[in-house]
Amino acid sequence: MSALREWLHSELQSWFPTDGSYSDDNTWIHWIGMTQAKYAAYRATDPTHTSCIDFLTHVHGYIKAAGYTPQCGITFNVPSLKNYGYYPDSDYSPNNGDFFCTNGIYGPGSVGHVGVFMEAFGGSGGIKIAGGGDTKKMGFITRDSLGAPGNIQGWLNIDEFYGSSDSDDNPYLPDSTGPY
Repeated sequence: MSALREWLHSELQSWFPTDGSYSDDNTWIHWIGMTQAKYAAYRATDPTHTSCIDFLTHVHGYIKAAGYTPQCGITFNVPSLKNYGYYPDSDYSPNNGDFFCTNGIYGPGSVGHVGVFMEAFGGSGGIKIAGGGDTKKMGFITRDSLGAPGNIQGWLNIDEFYGSSDSDDNPYLPDSTGPY
C-alpha cells in the first residue's frame, strides 16, 4: 500500500474509529471547515453545497498539502476523470482510500453521493466515510457500510490521480492538527 493510502487510512481511522455518525464541532471543523451550526447557515445561502462534497474537498486539500499533485482539478462529476484514474463500477476493484461516487436520482451519469472507501471489499461493497445528513442539522459525517457495488457508479484511484505509488516514501504527510 502506498504511503498516501496508509496515511489516509490511518487518519480516517483515528477520527472515525467505529461505524456511526459524527457531528461534534472538532470533527466538523477539521473535515468540513466549520461547525455544523455555521454549515447550516452557510448552506442556507448556497444550497449547492453538500457535506459529502465538502468532506471530500477537505480530504483532497489535505492530500495536496502533503505535496501530492493531482493530474487535473478535482471535480465531483467523478466520471469525467476517466483519463485520470476513474473506473466505472464494472471494473470494481477499488482500494482503501479511493474516492467513490454513487448513482444519482437523475439517472445514469448523475452523481448521488461521494466519499472515501475506508475499507474496500471488492465486489461485495465496503466501509465508507462521507458527509451525509438530514435537512434539520445539515448533516453529519458517517462511517458505515457502502453496500453492494450496484449502487456504485465508479471510483477514483487516488494513487493514479495523485501520482502516488507503493514505493512512495514521501516524508511529509499532513498531520491531524487541522486545516490544510
